[in-house]
Amino acid sequence: MNGEIAKRLLKAARGAETGDIRLRDRFTVRHNGQLVTIFEVWSCQTNRRNPRTYQVVHLPKGWRCTCPDFEKHGEKFPCKHILYVQALGEV
Repeated sequence: MNGEIAKRLLKAARGAETGDIRLRDRFTVRHNGQLVTIFEVWSCQTNRRNPRTYQVVHLPKGWRCTCPDFEKHGEKFPCKHILYVQALGEV
């Protein structure tokens, strides 16, 4: 396993265990004629004083997240929010 993926997987697991990462909501929308589920993931792991909600979606072309880590590294490896949603097994 890639070291960066392992690091993010550990952060996702730790966040889920402590409640620092939580599934806030999920809803289904139509995107290019297909139904897709958008997961809203609440996270205070990076900054406890300023928690954020990120949107995670699994599109036909792959996973996407609105967090800065995904915007910077998303083409190489998934962020902890995507790994968290995948671990939930709801996709």
